[in-house]
Amino acid sequence: MSGTLTPWVRQVLGDHSIVGRPSATERRSGSGQHVIEVVDSTGEHWFAKQVAEGRAFRVEVRAYRHWVPALGGFAPSLKAFDRDLRTLLISSVPGEQASVNNREVHHRAGQLLRRLHGSCPARKQEPAQREYTSRRLALILATNPDLFTPAQVAFTRDQATRIAELPVGESVPCHGDYLPHNWLVDSANVLRIIDFGESRWDLPAFDFSKLFFNAWWRRPRLAASFFAGYGRQPTELELEFIRLRMATRACAEVAFGHNRGSQQHVDHGHARLSDLMAGYQVGIHEGPPDPL
Repeated sequence: MSGTLTPWVRQVLGDHSIVGRPSATERRSGSGQHVIEVVDSTGEHWFAKQVAEGRAFRVEVRAYRHWVPALGGFAPSLKAFDRDLRTLLISSVPGEQASVNNREVHHRAGQLLRRLHGSCPARKQEPAQREYTSRRLALILATNPDLFTPAQVAFTRDQATRIAELPVGESVPCHGDYLPHNWLVDSANVLRIIDFGESRWDLPAFDFSKLFFNAWWRRPRLAASFFAGYGRQPTELELEFIRLRMATRACAEVAFGHNRGSQQHVDHGHARLSDLMAGYQVGIHEGPPDPL
């Protein structure tokens, strides 16, 4: 831990020991984060997290102060933060990464996301949010002009343009990366949610969309279990938003894989894009969900 952080952690916790850098906390290290685990004199574990960019720091602090408390003991808590150092001290929670295919896990994840989405009153969607997908796609295409065919570019641009034409919705506090790698299950099968570094105000469907693109692709029963826990089904307008956003998400994965040297991500993104252009539709199981 850097010389400037060590005195701050000692000031907050008193005597402590550095445990190390758990790999699960360093998935976003490419964005300039520095995360390290410490244990205080009572044996309690904490994560000290330094964020390189000021806006990202403010986003995460806002989530932990105003939104995450709605999850009760099913998420870490914020003990302290320092604006000058852009550092947070967050409690450790027990558990291992959740199984992607466990319907009970998805049911519980739906319950917790509903609590997060309801942690503050909803507010009218802002114009910048409606234009987010188009702006993101434009940046991807401008910085990676040779990764996509003209047909792929035309299809994806059409999808992104149609998102901005959808009726104005209501934004809620969103996790931003609500996927099984941020769900921890402990030895008593209790589910907890971690990593609020990408949280934001947006449509509820913004959080749903990543799940449809990843864990729920061709697994509609998982989606059914999730929405049973969430307490309502997605509306037709939400499903349309999700469908239209998929193509840009596929392009983002191709670009990510290319820039990180991961052919697996490149191939996965192209496969998703091909399926979408062939008419793949997101959905949930039409009958009752499988027993939990």
